Amino acid sequence: MSNRYLFGALIVLAALVAGCSSNAKIPAWVSDTNTDNDYYHAIVSVPKYDSRYKERAFEQAVQNISMQISVNVDASVSTQETEAFGISHSDFSSNIQTSSRTHLKDVELYRSEENKLGYWAHYRLNKSRYRLQRLQQAELGKQLASDLIQKYDLSLKGKRFEFPKSSLYLIKALDELSDLIDMDLTAELYETEVNLYTEALHRLATLAANTKLIPEHERIDAITGSKLNLTSTITCHYEGDSTLDIMGLRLKAAFDKGSGSVVESFSSNPLGEAQLEIQSIDTADKYQSISVAVDKLPLLEQSENPLVKKIISNLNFSSISLPLVVRSPRVWLDYSFNEGSSQNQRLIEDRLRELALEVVDDKEAADYILQVELKSRPGYYINLLGIYSAFGDAFITLRNAHTLEVLGSDSIKDIKATAPTKSRAAQATETATLRVVNQELLSRLVKLYIQP
Repeated sequence: MSNRYLFGALIVLAALVAGCSSNAKIPAWVSDTNTDNDYYHAIVSVPKYDSRYKERAFEQAVQNISMQISVNVDASVSTQETEAFGISHSDFSSNIQTSSRTHLKDVELYRSEENKLGYWAHYRLNKSRYRLQRLQQAELGKQLASDLIQKYDLSLKGKRFEFPKSSLYLIKALDELSDLIDMDLTAELYETEVNLYTEALHRLATLAANTKLIPEHERIDAITGSKLNLTSTITCHYEGDSTLDIMGLRLKAAFDKGSGSVVESFSSNPLGEAQLEIQSIDTADKYQSISVAVDKLPLLEQSENPLVKKIISNLNFSSISLPLVVRSPRVWLDYSFNEGSSQNQRLIEDRLRELALEVVDDKEAADYILQVELKSRPGYYINLLGIYSAFGDAFITLRNAHTLEVLGSDSIKDIKATAPTKSRAAQATETATLRVVNQELLSRLVKLYIQP
């Protein structure tokens, strides 16, 4: 930005402020364009109704000077990083300007003037002194970045790759250098002159490309329902010159087809193994899938630099989609009435099918075992009506067919039935009790322990 353009804009701003009162006279030096070219200059005006008007003036001056500082980002670097990460040249420039505002410590007040309504101030920054500070900052940044890059390279030579620790080396190296892209970032690394910023970026991109997720199963056979506790191992490898198990890599999982519940965040252990856990499947669609991807949030949390965060966001980590072949839960029914079999078992079976369950004859093929035990007790003779009463009790137990673990149980007692004879009254308790079991107990057990 030229001095002539700068002063023209500032004069307009000052005139607008001063125009609020005929008594607000603009100082003559505001329009003086004969400034020392050895300095960056900023002339600002602030209304005095703000009690912090001097602090506001300084903040405006720092912002103005930072905009004047030319940003000469190396063309080859900006082009390369734009292609690799989708970062534009303006992103780099904006980052430099933001950094400049943070590090401008030697901006000095050259002259000022104020009246009842307005405050005018002329600030300046010595160009040579600022350039020297930037050179010193660049040298320190290069030393730190070089050390961090070498530590990262050394981490690839171990028996396993500690993802949080090793990735932090590269991110902190980029933090040191991302505010200095307008500087010469060339340094000696392993007896070769390289651009350290490009080296750190290249390693970060390679880290993303070489991080591989390998599923234990090509597909997962699953059933609808809740409390499945269905697991599948995802192996995490770094595939470079040698294959390393990745420790501490955080993954995220979600249904990308179908719906259900999974443990959304999980990490790899020292063997590079991460356990995907499916908690429930809500829909009966036969073909569903779950996506598993690297969670970038821990990486983003390692940096406060907006440009580095954007670079991390654009990293191309691999992901996988695990197919799910879903079927209805299979139930083997163990039914008895007064400790014997009964044709009324079909009424329970029909109700189970209405609840989207599959009833199987083979106990070994079942996911659940449902035991329904009905018993009758004699009642009394009702003289007035000339009939007999009886009472039915029902006891229901639901088990995991593979572990035989009791998942839930329920019962109901004293279901009354009547008939002209004792035997028929006892028999009538079966259908009466079954009616209550089908309407209340079964649906409650299924919803609590099988279906979501």
